[in-house]
Amino acid sequence: MYSVNVLPSDVTDFRGCYSSVPPASDLFLSDDPDMSVLLCKQACLGQGSAAFVVSGVDCYCTNSSNVSAASLAPHFCSAPCVAHAHQACGSKGFALWYTTDFDCGPLMLADAVTSGDASNTIYRANVTVTCPEGQTLASGHPEYAVCTRDGWSETNFTCDVGSCPEVTLLNANLSDPSRTYSSTVTVTCDPGTMVMDGARSYTITCTETK
Repeated sequence: MYSVNVLPSDVTDFRGCYSSVPPASDLFLSDDPDMSVLLCKQACLGQGSAAFVVSGVDCYCTNSSNVSAASLAPHFCSAPCVAHAHQACGSKGFALWYTTDFDCGPLMLADAVTSGDASNTIYRANVTVTCPEGQTLASGHPEYAVCTRDGWSETNFTCDVGSCPEVTLLNANLSDPSRTYSSTVTVTCDPGTMVMDGARSYTITCTETK
């Protein structure tokens, strides 16, 4: 059995050792004697691929998340790279699968704000999106964005300003019909009427919950 590193210290997302490689159409580097995990990773990052696979002297850049074989113990893929004996490259029939650190960059939003770990922008990152107080996401919009190989799954988030129910008044009228969040209106009693404290007018404010 070989005694080499299956997972180099600067490659963090190791998916596993499998007896399966992606389709031939995903083969990016073939019969490269200088093959290494890092070489394959850099090549596939340049392609914007979601995953890279090393099998001996071959490198596959793929966007498939499905592996058509059961996971094997790492030592099955521990055959060393030809030119980098300290790294494992697997061999014919045994492949090392990794997920790339593909980075979508900051999620740029107009009037929505992010919550959760908004600094996590690498492939498969999931960022929750919320609106400022008193506003809600427009109907039909998801509440999160996911980093995919094509970029963020959603960027066109719109926040709608909340509103309060219509005020029902008896023997009084409003200074303004506005019912949007944070708006304040004056209620004025009709002539000959007043509120319990003797005043003829008072103000009410639309809040997030009222």
